[in-house]
Amino acid sequence: MVFQNLGLGKMNEALHQQEEKALTDRAKLFKGKAQCLSSDDFHCAVVEVEETRKAKAAGKEANKLAQQWKKAAQEEVKRKWVEMKREHIAAVEIWSAECEKLPKLGKKPVVPIIDNEDMEQEDNNDDA
Repeated sequence: MVFQNLGLGKMNEALHQQEEKALTDRAKLFKGKAQCLSSDDFHCAVVEVEETRKAKAAGKEANKLAQQWKKAAQEEVKRKWVEMKREHIAAVEIWSAECEKLPKLGKKPVVPIIDNEDMEQEDNNDDA
């Protein structure tokens, strides 16, 4: 029941959003009624609609400038990153060449394994 109620609530909300679409500027001005076009209230409503329209346009322009600035900043970062990668590759090549010049460390010396027979022969030779 709870899930069904949640689902129905969500469907009702979606339906109301579709039915109550945003009012146009004209619908806001006339509010579905007859208006006296020379009244001060109507004039204030017209001025308010114009100011809202200008504010939206200014906001869009500001967003456009911000996006352009962000894009330019991203391009600069990308250019710097490419330069850093190129310098790193060159430094790694120089380092690798320097490492090739250094002497290599040989293998660790190993103590030779002596057989017991050899030890007995050496002991016999020492006794004689």
